[in-house]
Amino acid sequence: MTAGPCLASAYEFRDKTYISVILRAPKVSARFKDTRILIHWALTRLFKNDLSEDEKQILKVLKRHDRDLDSDYSEDEHEFRYDCGDAG
Repeated sequence: MTAGPCLASAYEFRDKTYISVILRAPKVSARFKDTRILIHWALTRLFKNDLSEDEKQILKVLKRHDRDLDSDYSEDEHEFRYDCGDAG
């Protein structure tokens, strides 16, 4: 099985870098949307009760489901098709 379309991202928060990796994204824009959702999920759990109001607003923007935030979204975007057969 192949990894399919992927996205590895780095996000800096409080002078630390967090890495996320999205594998087998069905659409190009899904890579970016899933990355934002994953980063929001991780940081809100790591810093539960220790977020400033500014940080809460930043994370709130990450959670939004907004096409404009997904840099490669287009109306004619197609779904990727995978050949999941054995490469060997």
